[in-house]
Amino acid sequence: MQRRVLLVDDESALRRSLSLGLNQFGYDVEPCENGITALNKLELYQKNHVDIDVVVLDIELPDINGKKLGRIIRNKYPGSSMLYITGYADKLDLAEIEDLQIDGLLEKPFSVDDFAGKIQGILDRKSETQMQQIKAEDDAKAVSAYALIKVRDDADFFSLYKKLYFMENLLYCDAVYRNTRSCISPRGCAGAE
Repeated sequence: MQRRVLLVDDESALRRSLSLGLNQFGYDVEPCENGITALNKLELYQKNHVDIDVVVLDIELPDINGKKLGRIIRNKYPGSSMLYITGYADKLDLAEIEDLQIDGLLEKPFSVDDFAGKIQGILDRKSETQMQQIKAEDDAKAVSAYALIKVRDDADFFSLYKKLYFMENLLYCDAVYRNTRSCISPRGCAGAE
């Protein structure tokens, strides 16, 4: 399955080179030059039930602050991972970065290999987290089964019933005695002589 990346950066040369580079690594890239275009693309993808795996945001955009755009995207599309890119990492403080709830930060300039590696790392962590959640959900699921046990007439029925009744993780056990040779009923039994 091809992974989709939304790349939001106002530098056209950087958008073009990163898009081409990620395409060579097998990613489907949707480049956007500003925040409004990015939001429109995300809305279009959502209407068509297409997921974006990673949103790459430049922190300094011409129309909207990248940090603010990241918060909007995080609220509207919580399943998307977020990677910030910036040429001004030295101007960010640690508390501000933690507040963004991002999956990664990459300081410009960087190579396409570093960029693709960072995205792949985010996707690997995301896949691992999803697998852990699926496993936890599977472990939490209750399994039910019904069993009808027929015993011979000479078997110790009550001893067997007692063992079944006190089995671990058994929710309900019921015993029904059915004598096929006779039938006691006010209306009589079908097929009885």
